[in-house]
Amino acid sequence: MRTSDFDYPLPRDLIAQTPLEPRDQSRLLVMDRAHDTLAHRFFHELPSLLRSGAVHMAAVQQNVSYQKELHAGDTVAVRTGVLELREKVLRFRHELFNTETGDVCSTCEFTVVCLDPQARRSRAFPPEVAARATELLITAEC
Repeated sequence: MRTSDFDYPLPRDLIAQTPLEPRDQSRLLVMDRAHDTLAHRFFHELPSLLRSGAVHMAAVQQNVSYQKELHAGDTVAVRTGVLELREKVLRFRHELFNTETGDVCSTCEFTVVCLDPQARRSRAFPPEVAARATELLITAEC
């Protein structure tokens, strides 16, 4: 797989330059894993899409970088660790590495916030989630 496999033209006029007003009219692409379907929805519909009692998170930033090319037949594994934990924000990283050479082939860092779907605001992570994330803390250089 080559990073150029992910190149595609994206006209500037299709990239939002300012937030939509009203903001809850922003579009969401929703994946239903149970039925393997995708649907276009709106942000104001988010509370009805979430399971009650679950911890809800939204990715607010995702950075992907590719370091090494993979070839057919390569075996890979993923390492995950938490880079930072704040009251309402969590940063974590996935590293995809070649199990034979140990080379890191790709990294993906996420910044997520914990959501209160009814209030439509960020909220503190539940204590049990914060405790588990603290156990998984790593240094950025790992």
